[in-house]
Amino acid sequence: MTKKEMKYSSYYFDDNEAIFKHCLNECITCDSETYCSKCSEGYHFIYNEIGKCITEPKNEDLLYLDEKTNTYKKCPKGTIKVENNECIKSSKAPLIILILLILLIFILIIIFALFFFYIKRYISRKKYESETSILLKKLKD
Repeated sequence: MTKKEMKYSSYYFDDNEAIFKHCLNECITCDSETYCSKCSEGYHFIYNEIGKCITEPKNEDLLYLDEKTNTYKKCPKGTIKVENNECIKSSKAPLIILILLILLIFILIIIFALFFFYIKRYISRKKYESETSILLKKLKD
């Protein structure tokens, strides 16, 4: 068999030893001992290791299977887990919005309370000044 014919089989030509060698079990076809050109059934390429086939990624890697390219790809930033081959994003955004809303309400309550006490003090001072001026007029008369 020639190198060209063997290229589409589960063998590759080792130039160093000048012999044909069998591909790894995870490869249907390969270009070298470490480079699969097509993965065996149940195996898939991985985005960051060209030519490597794996059965499943580690959960902490947050990868999903792109079935068009038969490649595990990295989920977008903000993903917290992968379920049913879908990247699940963090649900922290609603929590942050809730916290900010509570903080805003708290600040508004403080502003309202300060405003209320300022008005009350202003009214009390005006009332005091008014009463004082009336008493002073009475005393002068």
